[in-house]
Amino acid sequence: MKLITLLKNNNSRINNNKGMTLIEIIIVVAIIAGISTTLITNVLGQSAKAQVSQTKIKMAAIASALDLYSVDCGEYPESLDDLVTAPSSCNSWGPEPYLDPKKKNLFVDAFKGDLVYERDGGDYELLSLGKDRREGGDGSDADIFHE
Repeated sequence: MKLITLLKNNNSRINNNKGMTLIEIIIVVAIIAGISTTLITNVLGQSAKAQVSQTKIKMAAIASALDLYSVDCGEYPESLDDLVTAPSSCNSWGPEPYLDPKKKNLFVDAFKGDLVYERDGGDYELLSLGKDRREGGDGSDADIFHE
């Protein structure tokens, strides 16, 4: 009798192991989705910060080349292309280009947009339109000015 009772108890334990319920699976998926969303948001935010920093570094290098050009030629260039090819308006250009013409995307920011250069008399403005490639904006969409 004890043996039959023992066997019945063991069989009932085996039959009750059905695995995870649908509710448990949904809860696990929701937790994984929440963690993934948090991680992706943080990674994308850091990526935008890195692109802003890369753009500022590139703009600083171009600004240094613009200043060297100004010392040699007495004024800032008409366009950024004058930093890699000698313009007819400057007799004391170079002898080497102010920036390496072999580099790809020389005047493109980290957001894949063209840098904006405007000469204003004896000064200039150098900027990136940011991630949205439009004037103004907030965060990574904000314009980046070289100071």
